[in-house]
Amino acid sequence: MKSQRRKNVKYRFKDSQISYDSQGNLEFYGIPLSHALKAKATASLKNHEPVYLYSQAQIRDRAQSFMKQLKSALKQEVSVHYAMKANFHPQLLKLLKSQGLGIDVVSIGELKIALKAGFKPQQIIYSGVGKTETEITQAIRLKIFQLNVESVAELSRVGRIADQLKIPIHIGVRVNPGVNPQTHPYIATGFRENKFGIDPSQMGPVIALFKKHKNLRYQGLSLHIGSQLFDFSALSEALQITLKMDGEMEAQGLPSKVLDVGGGIGVDYTANSESVDPKTLENFLQVLSTHLRGVKKKICLEPGRFIVARSGVLLTEVQYVKETPHKKFIIVNTGMHHLLRPALYQAEHRILPLRKSGSGPLQTVDVVGPICESSDVIGRNRSLPQVQEGDWLAIADAGAYGYSMASHYNSFALPKEIFID
Repeated sequence: MKSQRRKNVKYRFKDSQISYDSQGNLEFYGIPLSHALKAKATASLKNHEPVYLYSQAQIRDRAQSFMKQLKSALKQEVSVHYAMKANFHPQLLKLLKSQGLGIDVVSIGELKIALKAGFKPQQIIYSGVGKTETEITQAIRLKIFQLNVESVAELSRVGRIADQLKIPIHIGVRVNPGVNPQTHPYIATGFRENKFGIDPSQMGPVIALFKKHKNLRYQGLSLHIGSQLFDFSALSEALQITLKMDGEMEAQGLPSKVLDVGGGIGVDYTANSESVDPKTLENFLQVLSTHLRGVKKKICLEPGRFIVARSGVLLTEVQYVKETPHKKFIIVNTGMHHLLRPALYQAEHRILPLRKSGSGPLQTVDVVGPICESSDVIGRNRSLPQVQEGDWLAIADAGAYGYSMASHYNSFALPKEIFID
C-alpha cells in the first residue's frame, strides 16, 4: 500500500514559463521583462549594459516544492544543503535559508559568504578536493556540520590539524564508486579517471587514520557522481556500491550517522520547466527511495542547479546584425565572459527577443558576443524572428553557473544582478 501511494506523488512546480503574451511581450514567471527593466532602471540599464534578472518568487516556490516532494519520497530524516557554487548572491542565499535549506561550500571564500548570509556552522557541509591547511583549520575551529574529504592524504592532514587544535571534526568520506554517468565529461565526477573521491580499494588506510587520530569523527560516506543527470542508472549503481561500503566500514568499527548522496539533478535548457523537470525529479527520487528505504541514517543532499537555474535570465542588447555570404550573426554585448556554459560545456540556452516582431519568417543565426575568441558563441544556428540593433534578447535559465562563473576577461565589466518579485 505504501508503495502505491508513493507512485501517486505529484511532482509539480509552478512553471518558470518564458512565453509571449497576446501583445508579443516576453514574460518571465508572469512578469513582462520589458516592464521589469523599466521598473528596475539603473545606471547599467540606462547605459544599455547586460543584466542578470532573478525571480524571487520562482526561487521560493522551487525550493518549497523540492523540499516537500523530497520529504514525501524519503521517510527518514533529510537535510538539503544548497550547493552555493551555482549562485552565491547574498539575497538568494538568504531566501534559501528562509526556506530551511543548509549550505554546501567548496572554498573558504564561499564559507565566509555563507556565514555572512546567516547560515550557522552546523548547517554547512564543506566539499572540494584541494583544501589548504588554512581552510581546514578555519573549518575545524568553526565546528561545521561536516567536512567532506576526497583523498587519504587530505584525511591525514585533517587528522593532524584536528589533533593539534584538540578540536573534533565530523568527517564525510567521499567515495569514487567508479561509475560513468552519461553527462558532459567536464561535469562527470564519479568515474575512476576523475580527480574526485577515494577509491574503494583505499578504505583500509582511511580506517587506520580514523583509529590513529582521536579528533577525527567519522560521520559517514559521501558521493557525487556528476552534474546534469537525467538517466539515474549510474546513481543507482553508485548507491549500491556505497551502501555496501558503509556496511563494511561499520564492520570495521566505524558506524555512520549520515549518508551524503550529493546532487546533480539535470535541467533541460532547451525546454520550459513544467514540461520536463517534474519527470526528472520523479526519476531521481524513485532511485533514492528504492535504495534508501529503511536505511536508518540522515540523508544529506546538495542540489544547486535544479534549485536555481530556472530562476534567472540574462538580458542583453543587440549591437550589430552582421551578414556574410556564409552566415548571419547577431552580435550582442554579453558573451562567454558573462555566461561561460555555452563555450565550456556546449550548453544550449534558449534565446528569445523581449519583443516579438511581426509575422515575418524566422532567420537562422549565430548569436555571438564581443570577446576575442571564436568560442564566444551563445547560440549556434538558432531560429529567431527578425531583430535589429538596439533590440533586447533574453537568455533563459541563467540562474545557475552564470554570474558565479563570470570573469573580467578582455577587461569587460561584470553584469549587474537584479531581483524581481
